[in-house]
Parts: sequence; structure tokens; C-alpha cells
Amino acid sequence: MYQHADQSWKNLPVVLSDENRKLLASRIAEYAQEKNLKRVTIIFHGGEPLLAGAERITETARWIREELPSTIKVDFCLQTNGTLLDKASLDQLIREDITISLSLDGPKQANDLHRLTPKGNSSFNKTFNGLKLLQTASQNFTGIIGVIDPMVEPETLLSFFDEIKPPSLDFLLPDANYLAPPKYRDQTPDIYEKWLIKAFDLWFDKYPHLPIRFFDTLLNSIAGIPSQTDSFGFGDVSLLNIETDGTYHDLDVLRITKEGGTALGHSLKSSPISAMAATPQILKHRSLMRKEGLSELCQQCSIVDICGGGAVPHRFNSEGFNNPTIYCREMKALVAHAQKRMQEQIKAEEVKKSESSQQLHNLEVNLASYNNTEPSSPEVRKLLKLWKEKAVEKFLSVLPEVKNRASELGSIVDKITQLPILTLERLVQLPSVHLWTHVLEFAKYGRTSYSIDGIIIPIEVSYIKEILKLAQSADQDTISIHREDNWLRYPFGKQIIFESQEVGVQGTPIVLKALDIIQDWDKNLFNEIRFLCPEIQFIRDPAAHPEKIVSFSDNIVPGALYVGIKLGEKYIDPYDLADSIIHEYRHQKLYLLEEFKPIVKNNMPLVSSPWREELRPPSGLFHAVFVFTDLRRFWLHVHATQAGELQKRAKTEIEVTDKRLAEGFATLHTCALTAAGEELLAILEEEAKS
Repeated sequence: MYQHADQSWKNLPVVLSDENRKLLASRIAEYAQEKNLKRVTIIFHGGEPLLAGAERITETARWIREELPSTIKVDFCLQTNGTLLDKASLDQLIREDITISLSLDGPKQANDLHRLTPKGNSSFNKTFNGLKLLQTASQNFTGIIGVIDPMVEPETLLSFFDEIKPPSLDFLLPDANYLAPPKYRDQTPDIYEKWLIKAFDLWFDKYPHLPIRFFDTLLNSIAGIPSQTDSFGFGDVSLLNIETDGTYHDLDVLRITKEGGTALGHSLKSSPISAMAATPQILKHRSLMRKEGLSELCQQCSIVDICGGGAVPHRFNSEGFNNPTIYCREMKALVAHAQKRMQEQIKAEEVKKSESSQQLHNLEVNLASYNNTEPSSPEVRKLLKLWKEKAVEKFLSVLPEVKNRASELGSIVDKITQLPILTLERLVQLPSVHLWTHVLEFAKYGRTSYSIDGIIIPIEVSYIKEILKLAQSADQDTISIHREDNWLRYPFGKQIIFESQEVGVQGTPIVLKALDIIQDWDKNLFNEIRFLCPEIQFIRDPAAHPEKIVSFSDNIVPGALYVGIKLGEKYIDPYDLADSIIHEYRHQKLYLLEEFKPIVKNNMPLVSSPWREELRPPSGLFHAVFVFTDLRRFWLHVHATQAGELQKRAKTEIEVTDKRLAEGFATLHTCALTAAGEELLAILEEEAKS
């Protein structure tokens, strides 16, 4: 910021005044409540924010928290070069739960290229001391951001950060545009292109465990996953800057374009935050982050959906932003190279998977026995045993990654690897452990996992401590009810609300009653639920009708049943809950079978389902008939053993189910099913006639 086109910082106060800090807190609270926000992020940025002092920063954080209602979560972050960080200031920041990211370009020779003190001396030792302090505060240290210099060899850079093992790492292209082109490129036009490709290959082949956001976002954009940065893909303006004089500004990196290029003409005193969305600058900035706002060259480009036109400041010339990024050449080359590497890897994985799948698909399975609930469930246990053997292999393969990222956890890893095989098999069947393994496996290859609404699932190697505790009870076929564990909840982001622990306590007796109902009806099915489904979680779906009982399960957390326990303020009837549990258990049972015996040849075209308004893939419809043939059996039992309103309810359920099953079977006969799918469909049809 100090060396770019906008030098207006020279005329600004050093720090935000007390009056403006208090006004900032009230403006944030005002905006959060007006927009009904659930979460707010405040970033202390610079320059160097610690020039204001840790006391001033933490006091500002407290004032903001005091203004916000307790229902709104607020995250505080600090970006620092670490030179002013000491134990006392770090302790202050930790007490206020402020997370810290460090600016560090690499080892001393790299960092000294651009991060010298005002007197021209090296700042590396002070920054590195700050890093060592941050490594003692792992819960608050979020990672490192560095700026690329092509004079530094990629191997030098990546090996340095590999030794440090930061929780996350991001590389930024140097701030540049058409009026201030990237350094060195006039003499060596392909210098950044070659550097980026070399660094990508090193990361992809040798350092995939390093969580480099720049490369990770690139791969995600290629895969069609929405970008979380302004370097790739499309987005919206999500940040608003407050300068030390209390004025509102657009994205601070736009200062590289021209003098006063970020000023919005409003201040904390004059205007609410909501008014900034209507300012000409923000409206223009928003348009530049959409496809239709890009230059004609970009809109016609084959990689526009991946690149997104590049970072907005990098598009600037004397006439504005209607240009490709100044790094267009580099982006095209890097995207093409990354696509090639991904395609090669996918092809290799498909060959390996095909060879493995062919062996598994040749496995003999008695489908009639599998579908039925028999004493000891031999066919189900056979497939579950094979599934657990594969899961143990994957679980053990990611444990070295824990040591790579947190060597202090090595002794716990060693204890887990020495567990008896039966304990390991039961441990990996826990849905939370399965998801954790999946996320860590992705991280091992430099990939990021996301929830259904695009929120990054964190890489928590420290969860290995909880896994060791879970191992103590892993040998028992018990069902945990509403166990508090984020790894059962991460995949669903903010789309699903998990009930409070108080509701968990109140709902547990209803679950036990529902399980008793199931056991009285079919003891063998009850036993299958116990060994197939170790977790039940209580949920609410804010998008569902308030009078609709909701439940779901997902194969990303196999064995977890997510059920609604309340309708409005009332707890649901045990028979309704029994229905939900049986419903989701049957989904899990079919998921397990599909691991070894595909049911459909092709999931296109989509087909109509009598249980859904929208069209469904054939596999989804098959799941429905697999589920409802057993629910039909359950309601036949209820009809035969109960009286009054419950018997009437059962009669209605049976009539509706019979009609829908007939429609579902008829549609599935038009779909491309495998031999196993055809055989199982015939079994289900015969069962539905009884």
C-alpha cells in the first residue's frame, strides 16, 4: 500500500479515534440486525494494525461484541507482519478470541526482497520470532500469506513452508496493472508463467499436503466449485474498508490503480453501512465481478468461468477496468496445465478404481437375504465387513498426515495404529471418523472439502484426540443419540439447524421408545439398525414446512441418521420417529449394497417420483421404493396391533404407499438397471404384494 498509486494514507490519522471506534461498533450492529445476519467477520488490516497496539485492537473487539446481539456470531481476524508481536500482545489477542494471519514471503532471502524496515534493514528475524510465538497458539493462528517473487525458486519457497507447516498458506501475485506492469516481465515475458507452473507441479507432486489456497482454489474452480477468493471465478463485493479517519472505502487493494480510487464519499458519522451498497463505486465493483461485466475478450475466453477475469485491480489501465487481467497470459497457461494434470490424475484413479470395483462387483450377494431381516443378517454383515476393511486402509493411510501437520500428536497416532483390528473396524464405521478421514485424505492431496452450501470444512488434525476417546467405546453396537460432535454436522453448513443439547436430553426418551416400537415389530431389523447406524442426530430444516416431519441421511457420513424430533414447539410421536428411523436406516442399507453392487447403469435421464415434486435420478427413485417397501411392512404391523386414531393413520399410510409404490415400480421398469438392480426390483415388487 505504501508504494502504490494512492498515497492518500499520508494524510490520514495513525489510528481510528475513540469516537469513530464506538460509532463503528454501533454501525456494524445496526447493519447486522437490519440484514438479519447470523455471522459477521471483522478484519484488522494495514499497513500494520499492531501499530495501534494490542490494547486498542482488543478494546475495539469488545465494543463491537457488546453492541451485537448474542444471536450473531462475530469473528475477529488480524493480519500482521509479526514484527511487533510479543507474548503480552498475543495473550491479549487470544483472550479476545482474535485469530491471526501472518504476512511472510518465505525464508530470509525471499522476505528481504520486499519487506524491509523503513531504514532498509531486514525484518525477517522479528517476523520469524512472531511466527514462533504464533505456533504456540495453534487455536488462534490461521495461516500465512506471502507475495510471489519469481526470483525465488519454488523449491526454496515450498520446502521452507513445509518445515514450518502453517495451518494454511496463500500466495498472492504481486499487485500490478497495465499502468504498473509486473516486475521483471519486460525482460522475461514468461517469467511468472514458468514460475507458477513449476510451483504448481512441485505442490501437486511433492507437497500436496501443503494447504496452498491459490492452487487449491484453482483446482476447485476447474472442478466447478465456487471460488472463495477474488483471484478465480465470479463473486460479489463482501468486504467494506473503514479508514482511520472513519471514512468508508472499497477494497483496499484497489489503491494500486489511482489516487482516491477506493473512497466512497461517506463516513461512519454521515451514513449507515447499508447505504454503501448503492454507491456508484460499489455498484461498479459488483458488476466487474460478474461475467457480463467483463471485457469482451474475457467473455469470449474458454476459461472465463474458471479465471473470472482475474482480480479486479489487475485489470486496470488508463481507461478503466474493461480489460483482461494483466496476468492473462499466466492464467491461461496455468489453467491449461492444471487441467492437464487433473485429467491425468483422474484417469489414473479411474483405472485403479475400475480394477478394484471389478473385483468387488463380481462378489456374490444373495439379494433376497440382504433385503430381508434375518437372524444375524449374514449378507449385510458380509458387505459391512468388506466396507470396514477398505475404510481401515484409508484411515491408516491418512494418519501420517496428522504427524506432518502436528508432530506433537505423533504419540496419539501411534496408540491408534496399535489398536486391535476389530476396534479399528468399528472405529472407522463411526460417521464422524469417516468424514474426518475423507477431509484429511483430500487435504493430503491439496484439495479442500466443502459443506453443501459452500463453506470450507476445516482440517482439524487435533480431532485425532477425540478419535482415541471414541475408540474406548467403539467395540459396542450402541447408538449415540444427539452426540455433540462437529464432524457429524460440518457437511450441512448452515442449511440444517441442529437442536440444542436441552432438546437432545428431552428427545432421547422418545428415541428409546421409537426403538422399542421397532424392536417389538422386527427384532432382526432393530439389530441391523444397531450395527449399521451408530449415530442419531436431531435436526430442523428451516426450508421445510413447519408441520412436515423431516429426516435425511447422507453417504458422506454413512451410518448417521438425521431426524426431526419436534414439530413447532411439540415433540413428535414415537411412531412418527420410528418411521423416520426405519426410513433412513433403509437408505443406509442400500448405500452399503451400492458400494459393491451398482443398481442402475445410468442415472440419466431424470424420472418422475411419486414421493417428490421434482424429477429424480433413477437411483433416487430406487432408494424410495427400497425404503417404502419396508415402511409398508411397518405400518401393516401398526394397523394389525393398534386401535383408534393410530390404526386409521396406519391405514392411510398403507393406501398412499401402495399407490406410490405401484407408480415407482412402473417407472423403474423403464430405467436402465443392472442385473442386480433388476433382481432386487423383482424382490421388492413381490414383497409389496404381500
